[in-house]
Amino acid sequence: MKYLNLTVLSLLFLTAFNSLKAQNKNVSRIEGTINGFPENALVRIYAVSGRVIDSCYLKEKKFTLHKPFGKEAGQFGLTVTKDSIHSTTQLFIGNENINIQGSKNDFPGNVSVKGSPNHNLMTELDQILFDVLKERKSLLAEYLSIRQAGKMTDSIKKVYWGQAGSIKMLDEEALFRQKKFIDKNINSYYALYLLSILKGEYKKHELQKLINRLTPVYKKSNYAYAINTSLKNKELIIGDKFINFTAFDKKDKNVIFSTYFSEKYVLLDFSTPYCQFCLQAIEPLKKLAQENSKNLEIVTFYVDEEKNGYSNFLDKSNKPWSVIWDKKGRFGNAYSSYNIDGTPTFFLFDKNGILVQKQDGFDESFFETVTKIIKYTTKPAGNMDIAASVAGRCNLRLLFEQQFRAGHYKSQPCKLALPVSYNLEVHSSC
Repeated sequence: MKYLNLTVLSLLFLTAFNSLKAQNKNVSRIEGTINGFPENALVRIYAVSGRVIDSCYLKEKKFTLHKPFGKEAGQFGLTVTKDSIHSTTQLFIGNENINIQGSKNDFPGNVSVKGSPNHNLMTELDQILFDVLKERKSLLAEYLSIRQAGKMTDSIKKVYWGQAGSIKMLDEEALFRQKKFIDKNINSYYALYLLSILKGEYKKHELQKLINRLTPVYKKSNYAYAINTSLKNKELIIGDKFINFTAFDKKDKNVIFSTYFSEKYVLLDFSTPYCQFCLQAIEPLKKLAQENSKNLEIVTFYVDEEKNGYSNFLDKSNKPWSVIWDKKGRFGNAYSSYNIDGTPTFFLFDKNGILVQKQDGFDESFFETVTKIIKYTTKPAGNMDIAASVAGRCNLRLLFEQQFRAGHYKSQPCKLALPVSYNLEVHSSC
């Protein structure tokens, strides 16, 4: 009996060991040494949505984090926090064990990241764009100082943003270099990530040629799926009919978007609780719903794939309208079909499902416009001035990400929101 018990214990030990080993195979290990921070500073890795994946405290300048394996490489943030002071760097990693070395002064763009070919590609492009983005930052500072001094004129504006404007020309050069980089590295997750953001800068046949060059593993990726979906659907403009899609409601029942159309206008809101501007929009939306209850149906589409985020959104907002999601997040059919690149994004459809208003970003005046359109339904009001609301968006603004990593901006792109100092004309160029 004694030997039998020992055998059983040995088997239990081996089973537990193998189980732990198997679990370890399903996570990426992110470890490193960072100087210049106090003991017990909080280290976190978070997803694009802002959801914290793992966290730990800095011990003798060292840390170890774990990230569950995903299907493919993607963007993440690494933040070190102490006494409300944040230092952040961006990572583009897949199922890889990586080592991070650096000091506080190396944040955000000079932190050493080893072990990830995916991240190396992002670093390579940052170096390619460094001189262009540095000059752009300087010119933008000039432009903003003129505007803040109240000396702005149309002729001065054209010098920077006109057809041959200095900033516009730099933006075109940056786009040229990015397209060249994508063409060279198309069979990589980082190039596909770039392409999914910049797809609006390509003609459809150019996009299709790039997709046709993908090897099978990348052709099956979420990035390729999102690009292919956008190829099938042109960007909606005023006068277009809504694009139908299926999703799930809070009872986890399948719903079809077209069923929300009856005798009311429908406001489709792409949103997430991880975006501060989406949260800002909740109260104006509630007011809008109350004032137009007989003539307006509001449908909020949760754009991330975490179920906890969806549940938290329902609890946090307590919205008196439908909140739906498709469980696939930013790579799902709805997000891709509507060519969304940031939150919040609003589409107002009339009773026949025709788009009468679109708004990118949070702008309180938009909700007043919706009320006016519903009240005076003689004709559509046309597009809002999207550029004026850029500072009120959480999105994947590629240009800012690259300038942030290059050290041109020190503020953290929290949940990928643009800083207030990077507003207005920036939208027209990135």
